[in-house]
Amino acid sequence: MFINMMKYLLLTIYVLMASPDIPDLKANYFDSSFMQSKIKHEWLILNDINQLEKIATSSESKPVIIYKHSTRCGVSTAAKKRLEKGWGQLKSKFDLYYLDIFMYRDISDQIAILYNVKHESPQILIIYKGKVIYHTSHYDITIKNILAHV
Repeated sequence: MFINMMKYLLLTIYVLMASPDIPDLKANYFDSSFMQSKIKHEWLILNDINQLEKIATSSESKPVIIYKHSTRCGVSTAAKKRLEKGWGQLKSKFDLYYLDIFMYRDISDQIAILYNVKHESPQILIIYKGKVIYHTSHYDITIKNILAHV
């Protein structure tokens, strides 16, 4: 069974890389505009450590959510879907940042140091007036829990 899964995976990769209709994934993988187009609901992409200063400043007037996502984790995918189901409720109250922890682990580590919050994934942090007012991870990432801390 494992060998069949590997064959399927390799065939899929070959087809994707050989298709002229699909952009060069390797060249565009690190481009934030390409990532933005692939991420549903117009998340603000956190892909530069210098954005953390902007987030702290903008949180003075509007709370910010940083969602730390693992692209290789089913729990993380489920948490992201829960957040996107309540997108309308969240977008009106928060600036919403998406952090891919595999691409930008250094940013996640800096967040842990800056806000004194242990790194987890999936994880959300609500930042208001430059401080973390709520953080949670895994199955506790729900719209109800987030809205209870506004």
